[in-house]
This record gives sequence, structure tokens and C-alpha cells, in this order.
Amino acid sequence: MKPIYSEKYNLIYQDLKAVFETSFDVIYVTDGEGMTLRVSASAEKLWGIKPEELVGKTVYEHETNNIFNPSVAKLVLERKEKVQTFQTTKTGRRLLVVGTPIKDDSGEIIRVINTSRDITKEAKLKDEVAGVKRLLEGYRKQLEQIHERERQNHSIIHKSKSMEEVIMLSKKVASVDSTVLITGESGVGKEVIASYIHQNSSRHNKPYIKVNCGAIPRNLLESELFGYEEGAFTGAKKGKKIGVFEASDGGTLFLDEISELPIDLQVKLLRVIQEKEIQRLGGTKPIKINTRILAATNKDLKMKVKEGAFREDLYYRVNVLPINIPPLRDRKEDIPLLALHFLEVFNKKYNTEKRFSQSAIDALYKYDWEGNVRELQNIVERAAVFIEDNEIKDNNLPSDITKNATGQASISIHRLVPLNDARKIVEDKLLELAQEKYKNMYEIAEALGVNQSTVSRKLKKETKKCTGA
Repeated sequence: MKPIYSEKYNLIYQDLKAVFETSFDVIYVTDGEGMTLRVSASAEKLWGIKPEELVGKTVYEHETNNIFNPSVAKLVLERKEKVQTFQTTKTGRRLLVVGTPIKDDSGEIIRVINTSRDITKEAKLKDEVAGVKRLLEGYRKQLEQIHERERQNHSIIHKSKSMEEVIMLSKKVASVDSTVLITGESGVGKEVIASYIHQNSSRHNKPYIKVNCGAIPRNLLESELFGYEEGAFTGAKKGKKIGVFEASDGGTLFLDEISELPIDLQVKLLRVIQEKEIQRLGGTKPIKINTRILAATNKDLKMKVKEGAFREDLYYRVNVLPINIPPLRDRKEDIPLLALHFLEVFNKKYNTEKRFSQSAIDALYKYDWEGNVRELQNIVERAAVFIEDNEIKDNNLPSDITKNATGQASISIHRLVPLNDARKIVEDKLLELAQEKYKNMYEIAEALGVNQSTVSRKLKKETKKCTGA
């Protein structure tokens, strides 16, 4: 009959053996001289060497051979206390190692037990976070440099080559007095370019006045532009009133949305450009002015001319020096800098310390900004106001940005259909989407890249089909 204590020791031995063979962490045991006595099975994965090749050799030898560095067992033996530190292995892994001394009754170390945990992924994540911080810091420094240039040269925040060309052209036309037509989609920054031209011109210390031709009621627009004499019309205030052409004399007048100017006022504007004089409502004497005119539109003025909605002679008068501003989706390099700029502005405005995560910057970069810079500015302000945390993450942004960042429509095919039928289905869907988004035939045609007659014909077909005609 075997002694009971022998069975207990055997069970303990089996338990310890199981721990050594299955432990996720490496368990490394040495004696009081640094000789390796036992190593768990996971050592091979972390260090690239089998446990039996480690046993019987000292930790000093393994450290010299760069199997691991530093040797934590060696540090424990030197310091005679528990040690926790990071260790790098020959295979390039990074470990967190805790070395614990086992002492006899006299206080001498007889064993050192190390437990090593692989933190390579955590270390990589830390490096990635540090990389993101460096990237954001780089953006911040770029932004500071841009702000400094802006203060010195009335510069515009940008990084893209296309905007650099726009700015170079704007600076060139600023040196002359010719009329400039600035075109581009709504929200791209036409007003910013107009202001830049004025600030860089010889008129920079003279008046700069902005008028939105589409925002002022028709019955008030003429008096706003040209002014009036006392009693010129019913409701006119006592005394005379000067218009914006006179008010901007010697300086610059920016006519935004010039395509919305009524035909009869287009005639008067043409005279101002040609003759350099205006006549107030109710007045009889022409008044000489020296006003430079900058105009802007998000419409195709050539198409407006063909439609009879814009005078051809005025078109050639305002389109002397054309500048087209590309949409934000075509100059994505500008998005991070603009977003950081707007966030800085709103941090100052609302006394906050918000910052973007890299995931948020990436989401903003990928999104196709239909509303261009204006939409980006609005999104940043919304984030600065409503998000509680100081860090703005991608999941804090509107779902349109995070879920459909590319802004591209997708077409799913689930079954085979004849090719002609497929074309018809796609056409109908595109027409339906365009009708929902745009108000008139011209805008639908422009969005779909066809002429208006094509759109009109296809819509009529759909109407006849729906009515059964």
C-alpha cells in the first residue's frame, strides 16, 4: 500500500505540470545561481526556442545570446527583491515580466519564478496611438503655420494643388481692376475668394460691400443697388438714400448670386460697368463712381444665356477674369486642415477644448461634401456644441458621414434581367432621385449629365406610363 502523502505529492506534481504545459503566460524557474530549472511550454511561441533547450543553461548565457533582454531573473538575484519590467525577445516580441524571489529560512534566494505575458499587440496599439498623436500634432503645426501666413498675407486655409492655383490666380487678378466672375458650387468659398481679392488689391483700405442678389426682394433690390432720391416711389424714406454702388466708391462691390439679378436690372448693371456711372431712382443726373465689381454664381451662366435668363452682353462683361473654385470632394487634402481650423474657432467661441480622433478625421476625409466647406463648418460646429466628451470620434458624427462616407450610390443585383430592362430600371431610379433632390429641369439635366430635352422626354414617357395614356 502506497503512502497517502506520496499520492498527494503526485497529484500536486500533475497539477503543476498541467499549469506549465497550458499556461498562456510563460513560467520560468531558476535556482539561486541563475540556472534554468523549468520553463513552461508557451516559451517556444514567445522566444522561438523549445523549453528543453533553455533548461540547464544560465539566464546570463541566454541574455548574452539575446534570447531575451534584460534577464529578469538576473535582476531579481542582483536586487534580492521582486522585479517587474518589460522584456524584448529575439523574435521581436515585447513581454511584461514579473520576477519573484523564493527564499529559505536564512533569507537566501533558492528559486526565482518569472511570469511573462506577451503585450506585443498592446505595445503596437500604443505605438499606433502615439503615431496618431504625432499626425494630429503635425496637422496642428500645419494649421499654426497656415494661420501665421493668413495673418501676414490674408492667406486661405488649404493644402491642395487645385486651391493653390485658385489662390495664385486670385492674387494675380487682385493687381488689376477688371471685373471678376467667381464660379463654383454652393458653399465652396466664393465669398472668401472675393474677400481675398479685395484684401490683396490696391483698394484694400477702401470699402468692401457684399450684396446677395438672390436674398433681397425684387422690389427692394434696385433701390439697394442704386439708391433713390426723396419721393422716388411710394414708401421711400424722407431724404435721399445712396445705394451700394455709391457706398463702395473707390473700393469693391461683391455681387453674389448674380444669376438671380432680374433682366431689367441686368441692363442697368451693364451700364454701370461700361460707363462707370449710376443714376438713383427718381434722379435725373448720372453719378460717376469708381467701383470694382466682383461677381459670383453657382449656376451655369452660359446656359442661362441660352435660356434667355441672362443677357449675353452682360455675361461677357462680368466674365472678363473667370475663377472657378473646385468642390471640396475634389480637393480632399484640404478637409483635415479646414476641420481643425473650424474646431479651433468654435473652441474659442464656446470656451471648449474639443479635439478630433483620427477615426473622425478619416470619416470627414472620405465623405463627399455636397454642401462643400459650408457643410463641413456646420458639422464641426454641431460636434463642438453637442458632443459631451472632449474627443470627437467617428461615431459622434452624423450617420450620413460614417455610413456612407464616399457618398456614392450603390446598385445591387439580385437576379438576372435582360440588359435593356436593366438600363430602363436604372434610368427610372436616377430620374426619381434627381426629381427628389432638384427643383427644375435644368438642375436635373446638369446632375445627370444630359440635356434638358432628354430629361423632358423621359419624364413625359413616365407620366404617360403612369396615367395609362
